[in-house]
Amino acid sequence: LAIRGHVENEGNLIQLLKLREADVHGLDSWVEDGNYLSHDIINEICQIISLTIIHEIIKEISERKFYSIICDATSDESDIEQLCFTIRSVDKDFIVHEDVLGLYAITSETAEHITRVILDILIRCTLNLKYCRGQAYDGAPATAGHISGVSTRIKSLCSKAFFVHCNAHSLDLVLQDLSRGSFAISDALDMTKDIVNFIKESPKRLNLLDVISGSDHYYKLKPLCPTRWTVRASSMNLLIINYSLVKTTLGAISEEGGRPAAKANGWQEKMEKFSSYFGLKLAHLIFSATETVSCSLQRVDNNVQDILCAIDTLINYLTRIKTDDYFKTFYEGIRDDAKSLTDEPILLRIRKPPSRFDFLSSATHYENVYESYRHQYFDIINKILNFLDLRFNQSVFPLLCKVEKLLLLAANGMKDDDIICLNDINEFLIDDINVERLQHELPMLSDYFSRINNEKNLGIKQITKISTICQLLNTYQIFKYHFSFRITMPAKQTQIMSFFQNKKRKIHNSFDGNSLPVDTSSTISNETQEELELCEEIPSFEPPTISAPVSPTAAPSRTTSSTTVLSAPSSPTTILSRLTLSTSPPSIPTSTKIASSAPTSPIQKLKCELACCTSEYPFVPEDQSDLESTGRKRICQLGWFTKFKWLSYCKSKKKVYCYFCRYAYFGGFHPEINKIGETSLTFAGYEDWKNALARFVKHESGKIQSDCVYLVKQQQKPTVAARLSLAHEKQQTERRKMFLVQVECVKYLSRQGLAIRGHVENEGNLIQLLKLREADVHGLDSWVEDGNYLSH
Repeated sequence: LAIRGHVENEGNLIQLLKLREADVHGLDSWVEDGNYLSHDIINEICQIISLTIIHEIIKEISERKFYSIICDATSDESDIEQLCFTIRSVDKDFIVHEDVLGLYAITSETAEHITRVILDILIRCTLNLKYCRGQAYDGAPATAGHISGVSTRIKSLCSKAFFVHCNAHSLDLVLQDLSRGSFAISDALDMTKDIVNFIKESPKRLNLLDVISGSDHYYKLKPLCPTRWTVRASSMNLLIINYSLVKTTLGAISEEGGRPAAKANGWQEKMEKFSSYFGLKLAHLIFSATETVSCSLQRVDNNVQDILCAIDTLINYLTRIKTDDYFKTFYEGIRDDAKSLTDEPILLRIRKPPSRFDFLSSATHYENVYESYRHQYFDIINKILNFLDLRFNQSVFPLLCKVEKLLLLAANGMKDDDIICLNDINEFLIDDINVERLQHELPMLSDYFSRINNEKNLGIKQITKISTICQLLNTYQIFKYHFSFRITMPAKQTQIMSFFQNKKRKIHNSFDGNSLPVDTSSTISNETQEELELCEEIPSFEPPTISAPVSPTAAPSRTTSSTTVLSAPSSPTTILSRLTLSTSPPSIPTSTKIASSAPTSPIQKLKCELACCTSEYPFVPEDQSDLESTGRKRICQLGWFTKFKWLSYCKSKKKVYCYFCRYAYFGGFHPEINKIGETSLTFAGYEDWKNALARFVKHESGKIQSDCVYLVKQQQKPTVAARLSLAHEKQQTERRKMFLVQVECVKYLSRQGLAIRGHVENEGNLIQLLKLREADVHGLDSWVEDGNYLSH
């Protein structure tokens, strides 16, 4: 959910800070001041958190060495195509990790452009392409094309980056192929979609459905999922359960007349036919089986063995129900249910094709209705079996199956009739594994597993799954090394699917053109965000934006090294650097911790033996005795400094200056820097006390002096760091503590998905949350009441 809300001071962040007021002393005044809750500062906090997490993720991925790429694209609310980039890797304990690194805008969907985007991301993340061991995309020609697709282009750069078509997507494509090849399935899906949408799009029709149902409970209709075909079984099941109720409702709508009456009458007549009910039940039978398998295909820790095992289970199920006995039971059950729902089944009239179309075959003649539906039933099952065999027969599967067979045979102990030739999987091992050492350790692996099995009393008779090896394997490093990048191979796009489910239509970007396209902190697990510690000096990284070749229409990106992931920004005024603790007043302009060199204040350029000229303000003598005579009868008057606030006295030179003109001159931004008209009051010093009063009045009324005053005040405009550094060290430490509490609140809201501001002033989630914490943190109430740091 969003961090900010619709109404000022009612967002979730404000409420959370108010909740923490009782925990942290002074947080109420911090919230009331509100300077640290502006849009830019909040975005910077989110960006720092996101980039810090990404930096840690990239560091972990680099330590694991081998990885795989998983990418998919979708469009956001502004119809900009976003590429979701995910890295799959395996740690030393064989735990599979799939980490989303972010969404990246792409200006073209061609294979060349997507490839450049992927390579650009890898360079910015310092991930070497030669350690890529897999890539998973959808089946689009731009990504899966065997001639010039993204997978082919990446594989030409890294021969071991094997392409795997997302298996969950492949199962969706199987159902799409089936609907195109079977009229009964296609008709059932269309009927479900049209009837459910027809009723749900009108509140009046939904109310009529409730009225007709009366006191009888009914399950609410559910529309078909527009993208994921394997989850459509529930929608068809709800229509089957409410079949009689829906048909009665359509009849009532038809009797009312009006524009929707004709459509309702058509769908009512459609539901009266036995063929429609039979097709709906048959489609539900097929889709419900695929939905169960689809759930198992989308686990993060899946490998090829698990995928093929799930598909084999589905194939065995479909083969088991492809019998005359099962069809007879299935058909008779439908006949019994349809007695009160539809008309009696009839045999369709045989249509003979015209004689001029000699290439058309004659329609099949059936003896009875039973044979007609039996043929339809077996034809649909045969088609889906063929489509499963076609979609799950990927070119990389045989090689991966050989690798798995090698692992399982070695774990169970190779027999004399087991022929294992490492040359068959040489393509998988080359340049990664010491084959000679692997050959020596393979025979010993079964003995090691047997000893562990006996010592731990695991009761394992035979190892049949790769996951069992993961539980036993903690030694024989070369075999462990070989196994780690074996399970690095992607099998599906589960993490991307889950990410798109929550983000596809909720991509809101309030960052500038050089920022991350989405707040990736919300995509990270809660454990990862909890482990993120707020140190005293959090680095502000340059976001990994796409370079000019990737996004030609975007603003020019900063030039970065190909070995740099996240670099420090050029601007020295990040929010965290402004809070740098200091016991002395800062120089002007304020420097930051991350800046390479501190800027020099103009007053530090003045050569003066005493401290009068290096003051941050015009120097005024304490009494008349400090104004020494220059040897003349007249002397500088103390009252002039009260009348002319800009007048500054130099004790060493015994002269006066215009503080603002002098400051602007040495700062290099004087309006007449190249041709100074008033040199005495600007840098030479003025000591003509006889005509001083008239000269001061004339100088003060001049445009140059007023311009210098404005420029110096703009230059000396106090920053957040300057204001905090002028405060007491204890107060400054407390404010720093308040800010860290505020950052923690931002993390909490990002993790919980709560908005920062709300609809009513001072009643947002953040304000209320901080007020709830006032009893826990000393000074949190005054921090919220101050509110200066809780502005938008």
